[in-house]
This record gives sequence, structure tokens and C-alpha cells, in this order.
Amino acid sequence: MDRGARYGPPSLQVRFADGTRAFAWQPTGHRVQEPAPGSAELVLEFRDRHHPWEVALHSRVHEGTDVIERWSMLRNTGEETIAVLRADSAAWSLPVAEDHRLSHVTGQWSAENRLHRDRLPFGETVLTSRWGITGHHANPWVMLDSGGGATEGHGRVWSAVPAWSGS
Repeated sequence: MDRGARYGPPSLQVRFADGTRAFAWQPTGHRVQEPAPGSAELVLEFRDRHHPWEVALHSRVHEGTDVIERWSMLRNTGEETIAVLRADSAAWSLPVAEDHRLSHVTGQWSAENRLHRDRLPFGETVLTSRWGITGHHANPWVMLDSGGGATEGHGRVWSAVPAWSGS
């Protein structure tokens, strides 16, 4: 099953001083480096074609694990203010599948980390804390499986957790 192009909200939304909200990506380079023994990092560098704005997308892997660290570095190289409206550390395009199930935990005092499993709807799914911090009410962890058939010991599962949390 091919669902074609995937559309969703942009992971980076800015407003330049002239009111422009479009970021015209222009690749400027890339680097592969070894920041520590047993790890490798890929850095993809971009600039805006019309404004003094640079973005570096970082991806780091560690030997012996299937963990991928991802983060973004944003830099205003001009004098005018650039408003950052949204800056996700990373975006995640799911593999094509008939159905995805989202698992996450929420809770309240004395009932922390209740597992919730739901069919992943079309569009954007937001799991957030209105307090600006995580805790028993909102844990920033998600897991996805295809077709809802994954168990503790079987099935294809993808998971994500931010290195730090907040709203």
C-alpha cells in the first residue's frame, strides 16, 4: 500500500523581519565526524536563500545500539529579529503500514504511568504537558507498532523519547 507523499505541519516555522514565513532551504554542506569513540555524527547544513538564517540538522548513532540522537541548531546570522514559531528537535516519518498503534503513558497521583494504546489517527498527534514540565501526568515517551500486533517479546516497534522535556 502506497499512500504517496506525507504532508503535515513543518517542523521548523519562522517569521522573518519582512513578514516572510517561508524558509527556502539551500544545502551548504555536510560533515561526518566522530565526537566520541564508538559514535558517529552526520551534520547536514542549510541556509535560507533570501534571509540571514542557518540550520544544522544533527544525527548521531552509537555503536552497539539502535538509538539515533537527533537535534537541530538554528542561527540568525543577521541583525534583524527572526521569530521562531516552531522548532522541533526532529521529525519522524513513519514507515508505510496498513495501520499504526500509538502507545504512551499518562497518569495522576498514585496512578502514574498508565499505558494507553490507540490507533494512530491521520494528521498530527500532540502529547504535551500544559505545566511546562513532565511528571506523572505527562511522560514524554511514545511507541508505535504496525497493525497493533506487537507484544512484549514480538513485533516491529519504533519508539521515541526526548533527551529533555518541557512544553
